[in-house]
Amino acid sequence: MAREQFNTKKRKGFLLAVISIFVIALLVVSHVTLGNPVSDEELQYSSWPTSMLLIEGARIVVYSTVFTLLCAIPLRFIFRDTEKSS
Repeated sequence: MAREQFNTKKRKGFLLAVISIFVIALLVVSHVTLGNPVSDEELQYSSWPTSMLLIEGARIVVYSTVFTLLCAIPLRFIFRDTEKSS
């Protein structure tokens, strides 16, 4: 049944849009988060401790996920399936 839910064209479009937004948000947030210490403070990645890399990576994933969820709300109305199957 779960596979049948994603067979409509609008739902596939919705999933593609959400995945695209997540990838774009991931790229933008990672560029802002990781690029700032390197360019402003001249702190190279090789000098970062492992814990700092893990914390920054987790922050990037959380921020990208929240941004994607917020953008998915209006997308759900755009890609709403108006046909109701009985």
